[in-house]
Formats: sequence, C-alpha cells, structure tokens
Amino acid sequence: MHSGVTAEIENEQAAGRFHRDGSVDVAVLVVTYRNAAHIDALVADLRREAGTVSLRVIVADNSSADDTLAVARRHDDVIAVATGGNLGYSGGLNVAMSHAGAAEAVLVLNPDLRVVEGAVGALLRRLRYDRRIGAVVPLIHDEDGEIYPSLRREPTLVRACADGALGRIWQSRPAPLSEYVRSSDAYRRAHPIEWATGAAILVRRDAAAAVGSWDERFFLYSEETDFQRRLRDAGFQIWFEPEAIVVHEGSGSGTSADLVALTIVNRVRYVDKHAPRQAEAFRAAVVVGEQLRRDPSHSRARWALARRSRWAELPRAERDPISPAEYPAASIIIPAHNEAAVIERTLRPLSSLAEAGAIEVLVVCNGCNDDTAARARAVPGVRVFETPVASKTSALNLGDDHATRWPRIYLDADIRVSPEALEPVIRALADGTSLAGRPAFRVNTEEASPLVHAYYRARDRMPSTSGALWGAGAYGLSEEGHGRLGRFPDVTADDLYVDRLFGASEKALPAGAPVEVMPPRSADALVRVLTRNRRGPAEQGVETASSSLRELARTIAGPLTAADALVYAGFAVAGRIKGNRAARDGRTSWERDESSREAAAAMPTAAVDHVILTRFNLPTPGPESLVRAREGWLRERIDLFERYTVPSVSRQTEKGFRWIVYLDPQSPSWLLERLAPHVEAGLFTALYRESVSWQDVAVDARSLTGASGSILLTTNLDNDDAIADDFVERLQALARRHPRAALFLGRGIIAHGDEVYLRRDDENAFCSVAEPWDAPVTAWRDWHTLLHDHLPVVTDGGRPAWLQVVHGGNVSNRVRGVRVSPFAYRALFGDLLDELPAPPRGTVAFDRLVRSPARFSRETVRGLGKRAFVAVAGKDGLDRLKARMAGQ
Repeated sequence: MHSGVTAEIENEQAAGRFHRDGSVDVAVLVVTYRNAAHIDALVADLRREAGTVSLRVIVADNSSADDTLAVARRHDDVIAVATGGNLGYSGGLNVAMSHAGAAEAVLVLNPDLRVVEGAVGALLRRLRYDRRIGAVVPLIHDEDGEIYPSLRREPTLVRACADGALGRIWQSRPAPLSEYVRSSDAYRRAHPIEWATGAAILVRRDAAAAVGSWDERFFLYSEETDFQRRLRDAGFQIWFEPEAIVVHEGSGSGTSADLVALTIVNRVRYVDKHAPRQAEAFRAAVVVGEQLRRDPSHSRARWALARRSRWAELPRAERDPISPAEYPAASIIIPAHNEAAVIERTLRPLSSLAEAGAIEVLVVCNGCNDDTAARARAVPGVRVFETPVASKTSALNLGDDHATRWPRIYLDADIRVSPEALEPVIRALADGTSLAGRPAFRVNTEEASPLVHAYYRARDRMPSTSGALWGAGAYGLSEEGHGRLGRFPDVTADDLYVDRLFGASEKALPAGAPVEVMPPRSADALVRVLTRNRRGPAEQGVETASSSLRELARTIAGPLTAADALVYAGFAVAGRIKGNRAARDGRTSWERDESSREAAAAMPTAAVDHVILTRFNLPTPGPESLVRAREGWLRERIDLFERYTVPSVSRQTEKGFRWIVYLDPQSPSWLLERLAPHVEAGLFTALYRESVSWQDVAVDARSLTGASGSILLTTNLDNDDAIADDFVERLQALARRHPRAALFLGRGIIAHGDEVYLRRDDENAFCSVAEPWDAPVTAWRDWHTLLHDHLPVVTDGGRPAWLQVVHGGNVSNRVRGVRVSPFAYRALFGDLLDELPAPPRGTVAFDRLVRSPARFSRETVRGLGKRAFVAVAGKDGLDRLKARMAGQ
C-alpha cells in the first residue's frame, strides 16, 4: 500500500472509529458492485458522523470485478463481506443485515453517496421522535447541488396511464396523476411520505424485523418501494427529513438497456405482488405508455413487457460456484412413486454435495413396483427409504421422520434441479428471515404441443403464479415454519396446503437460477394433470374459478393473448368437469403426467465421455496458413479466445466434460503465459503437436478420460467462437438418444460488429460425433459438411446453441441468417451479447425483405458450386484452388 494512502486511512480512523462488536446506535449497510472508486470517500464521511453517533459499517460486495472488497478491507474497523455472487441490491442487503448485530437502527446507503455532516444524527433524531416512525429518508442533492426529486407516491393504474400519456409533456401533474413528488415545498419540511428512492434510508430495527427481509424477486429497482410498502402495512410511518442531506454522485447502477427494462418490469412485478387484481391492466398501461414514448433506450423494455416469460432473461441474482464446505446445510426430501425414468436425472446434480455431507438427500419410494429404489441407491450420497403405501404425503412424513437437518426442502422427483437453484431459498430459511419458501422456476415447454404452449403462456401472464409456493415442484420450510405445519395431512395438493399456512411476508421467493419444471407434452396429458389439480383445492375448500377467470381476463391485451386465454379456459373447464365427475363417482386415482416421463425414459442414462477439441495455432496447410502468418493474427486470436471461447466454456451448466486445446510446439512464450492461468485452473488440457489426425484425437481422448463411459462424444470448437451455457448439456442428452451419429445443434447466432444474425445451419462447424469406444472416428474424421459420409446425421433445432464471431481473421465465416435483436438471446450467452444494441425495426425489416434473400441466394450458389467442385477435384483440389486464388 502506498504511504500516502496509509496515512490518509490512519487520519480517517483517528477521526472516528467504527464498532465491529457490541451495541451501536446505527448499523450502516452498504451494498457494492464495482465501487472501488467510492468506498474511501464514503467511509471518510461516516467516520466524521461517528463522532456523534456510534456506528457499525458493513460493506457487502456482490462479486465485483474490481478491487472493491480489497479497498473496503483496508479499513480494519469496517466489516467487509462477500455476498457469494451478484445477488442484486435486495440480496446484498439481506447478507449485510445478517452482520448488523445489536443496533437501534440500520442505515441503508448507496456506495456512491457523500454524506453531508450531521446527516446521520438528523435522521436518528427524527426516528426517535415518535415510535410510530419506522423509517426516515434524507434530502438528496445531485452533483450540481440541485435537489433530486426522491419522494414518490404509490404506483396506481391511474398514475401509470397518466405517465404514459402525459409523462413528457406535463411533468408537474397533480398528485393523483403522478408518482413523482415535484413540489418544491415538499422538500423544505419534514413530513410523512408514502415512499422514497432507496439511495439512503434509516430503518428502525424492530420495524425491519417486523416486515422481514428485502424481497429478492426485485434484483434491482422497486425493492425499496416494496420494503416501504410493507413498513406502512405493518403500521409504521415513513418520514422525510430535510435537515439530513446526502449527495448522489450519479454513477448509480448504470444505464444499460437491460437495467432500463428491469426498472420498468419491476414496477409491474410490484403491482403483481401488492395489487394482483390490477396487475394486467397496469402492465397494459405501461405497455401503451412505452409505445407512445418510443424512447430508443427503452426498446429492451418493450420487448420484455410483451411476455412475462422474458423477464427471466433480464438481470437476476447469480451466485458464485459454492464448494461443499460453504453450501448451507439442509435436508432434501424427495417422494417417489414409480419414478425410475427421472429419478437419476433429479438426483445427479445433488450427488456431490450429498456425498460430501454438505446436504442430506432422502428419497422415499412409496408404493413403487419398478426399480426407482435401486436407481436412487446407485447415486452416491443418497439415502433411500421404502414404504408399500402409495401416498405422497405419507412419504413426506416418513422423510421428515428420518431427516436430521433444517431447513427442509420438499422436491418432486421429476424436477430438474441444480444446487445453485436451491441455495438461495435454503439460506433464506436458515437465517430465520422466512418460514417458508421456494426457488425460482421455469416451465420448459420446448417439447410440448402448441396447445400446451398456449396454456402455459396464458398461465405465465397470471400474477397469482408468481407469489405462491406451488408451481415449482419444490418448496421448503424452516424448523419454525414446520412447527406450524406439524405433520402433512392426507391431501392431494400438499404445496397448496402449505402455501395457505403462511402470509406473503413469511415466504422467501428469491430470484436466481430456476429449477426446471417439465410439463405435460400433450393435450390429453395436461387434462389428466388438471383433473388432479382441480381435486386438490376442492378437498381443502378452496374455490378459485371466479378469481382465476377475472385474472385471466385481465391478461388479454390483443388477439394473441386472447387466443392463449381461450385455450387456458378450455383446458381449465375440461379439468374441472373431469375432476367433478371423478369426485362424484368416488374415484381417487392419482392422475399424473406420463408424457414427460416417457420423454425422460427415452434418454438413456449411459455414461458419456465428452471431449471438446480446439485447434489453437497448429501449423495448417492450404490457404489458412496465409492468414495464420499474418502479423498480429496470434494476438488477435488469443484476445478472441479469452473474450468468447473461454468464458462460454466456463459457464456450462453440465460440467462433465474435458477440453483439449492443441498448440504448436513452437508457440511463443508470451502465448503460453496468457494460457497458463486457464490450464492451472483445470479449464482445459494443452497438448503440443505439429499435426493432429483424427486417429490421434481418439488416442488423446482415451488417455484423458480413461474410456470409462459407454459413449465417446467429441465436439469441435473453434478458438474464436462461443457456445450457449447449456450447449454441453443438450449435446450429451442428444448423444444418449443417438449413441452412434454425427450430431449438430442446428440453430445459432452470428455476430458481426454490432450486428446479430439468427442462423439455421444443420451441418455447422460446431459438429460432434457420438460413438461407442470400440473404433472411434471422432468429430475430426472429416470436414463437418462431410461427416454424413461416415455416420448418420442427427440435427436438433431448438434455441440457439452457438455463437460464431465474424471478424477480420476469419477464413470462411461470413454473415449469414437473418438480422435480429440480441435481446432475446442474451440469457443464453452470459454477457457476450450485453453491449450489442437493438437494431431499428426498419433495419430488421429491410434485412429480412432484401438483404437476407440476397445472402441466401449467394450462399446457395456458393454451396452448389463448392459441392460440385469437390465431387470432381476432391478436397485437396479445393484447397489448391483456394491457395491459387489467395496468391500462395
């Protein structure tokens, strides 16, 4: 540390020390994300305040890429903690709150604030003025010294309509028509308010305890609206205190298109939670307002508002990988009745944590007459219990009898789950902030029929599905929450029963990685499930028909949503009729979906040895050698490799693969130094070869994997491209269904500068070969366009699986496909598309009408010519022609 910095910190500490232990007046909570430049200044201001108010300062860092945490830890009396990921503002505050200790109040501060002298004392005096005051907010100045309009009114449908129609032309609207409080008089005097922006807010500790944790469904924005609403609902007042002043430096959280969209979407989320009957009308008003505004920076918001399922692609909590030693303890109880087709798929992601003793996984086989128990016992770390009684609730009770840890997660056997999805809800239940909870969830309708798609689209638009414990196939209880339940009664819908035991403030519904629900694939299967779903509420005296109908009607915003709503209503009526008929006839069979289980059964659980293959800078004959000899090619290539290829491979949802990167033995030392951290981290194995044949690849793959599986899967990956986060997972599933074939994930993205194109290429360069180990030929047996000469070809469509980058060093890659907005595909590729703008609608339309057909025609002619030439002159002849054309 520089001597000047050391002296400065010592001087600051002399001005006022913070208390890491004991009771204090105020615990200051600061959530940071890339705020290294702001910490020292804020700490200096707080030290001055500590001269009159005893303070504890907690900095909770959301995995900043800069040295924010290191800067905070230079101050030895600041409690600086890592949150374990980018948990958003609410998630970070909940972590910080767990370190607050004994304090009369907690002060939430943005890290880029400056605190004017006496502000903390003024806030505390106002809080102490009346026990009914639950929170106090200060006056905020901007960098220019102007008053920032931080006071707000409750969002309403009327205000949303007025904002959309009048927002830009009449800012000084009367209170009933505006959420913003703009009257200068309101900022001159202390008075009760509805709510204020969350840059700075002092909260009475017992008031914070009364309303519970910050709602992590609001990753960023609207979390303060929700928290202050809950304070008011609990009987506390919120006051504005103009004698307390802070200055906001203005960097905030950035202004990316995703964050703009999140600001607007979270307003709808807020209304979903607190006024669900108005939610769809409110969303429609916001949609209309955005269309009238036509602000180019809001194009992502308009895209997201169109469909609720798109909200999952906006910024959300992302947790860092957790080692078993750091994973929170829990018991996971899985009732299973004849679940042989899916049980291993559910258990496999939890196995390593269970084997390490981090969690307890119990499978309760109830009334099984298949080999569910044997399959579950084969998974390391899993405990299996059996009962002849085919009853889910009896199985849950039996699991409780043998479980030894809290909290408890109750998980259906057909849910696709990851440790990352369960971890946030386990922590929320373990720290006592919530009594019940469930993880985020996503309904995977990719294999479902169009009618089933329409049903779930309509259901997704209904706000009631977002605030309940049911629907995810997974929910949890703390020990205290379980005490309220006691034992599970003999009911059909256990999740509905448990949900009704708890109020909204007692439930944890954290955002983050979702569990994946596999819905029925066919209309008949969906009706069977809805028949059972109808019986569950009826048993518990719950009648939802009229409220569901009203909620469904409010989702209609045009012909397409009306069609979806009609399909939903049709299925609901069919399920109700069959359910009532079954009840009248005394039939109590468990109608369950077999279609998704049949799909899982068609995916064998054969072990796959998966090896990804990358040529980095091997000497290459033919015209490519000219490009590779170009000045700067290697430095450009390593930049692309680290920008695209490395992060995309690191983010794979399925980690069971190996990666070989082939390098020239004469590679320069600077290149090896750039690659060394990735090798040391175990991301890939570097092999040095002057040349590599497909036979060499087979030998290397055997040596690396030990040929322990029954299938070898090899995949080609160029050193300047990227793969979607679930690329490996999808490929391995395809390999299990087609264990001897050339495999292609057919849809992908082509990026050229700021332009993005959607491409369908059934025999693309991201080729794979699945085969037995007896005589492997690997994905490098031939050109990817000629693998059909050696193996059957299987192409899987679906969502885009790869990202091809067109740049100056490409040999054969070109812009192909149709121009699209990157927004719809960002969630598939981490942050690789985040900085790319949305093209204007006119540009997209012109591309689809004119440029795309022209590109298609050129590619068709080019492809036909190439195939004809290769048929006559062979591959070597084509290389000679390319070399001659390149002047070699």
